[in-house]
Amino acid sequence: MKDAEQLANSLYQLKKKEEFDININIPVAGKAYDECIALNKIIKETNNSPVFFNADRLIFPHITLKMGTVNRGCFENILNKLDGFTGGTEAIELTLQPVILKEPAKKYYFGEIDEQRLLDLSNDLDKLLSGDMKAPRFPLSQDNLHHVTLGYKYPDDPEIAPVIGKMISAFTADRIQVSVMGKFGVCIGVLKTFYLKNK
Repeated sequence: MKDAEQLANSLYQLKKKEEFDININIPVAGKAYDECIALNKIIKETNNSPVFFNADRLIFPHITLKMGTVNRGCFENILNKLDGFTGGTEAIELTLQPVILKEPAKKYYFGEIDEQRLLDLSNDLDKLLSGDMKAPRFPLSQDNLHHVTLGYKYPDDPEIAPVIGKMISAFTADRIQVSVMGKFGVCIGVLKTFYLKNK
């Protein structure tokens, strides 16, 4: 299903107050954004990656804080809770680790972030939204670090893209967004943006 079709389908489910999947995330910004786009292009030139940030896609580099299925009729409640939550949350400087092909499956190109404040934010969101969303299948933790997904490698892709070990610039996370959740860890479109407090 194309990005626009999946977004339209989710909006239809939202209108009908049905269950649908969302991703609560921090968008990558500034120089880091440009670097993620460039790295993703190299991956796509090497591998048959379905994660591809270009002008005709509605997906973008981001750091997931929480993803999952919204319970029937609970989306408005989630937005109201996020409004209060983000109003008391300060912006944070984020530094990504060098790009890796994630073990053990070696399918995803990640720029990981080992940052306790992100873990705290995700844990707080899990508690805050527990009655409005189903529990995530893969909770973010010290064993499953927050990350930017830069691309995907199918098993029959013969080469590994020459991005391993590349660095992505630090950036200030000054907003949290709500997006439709797509396959391969992508965010499709932006349903709502909440700005964080400046330090």
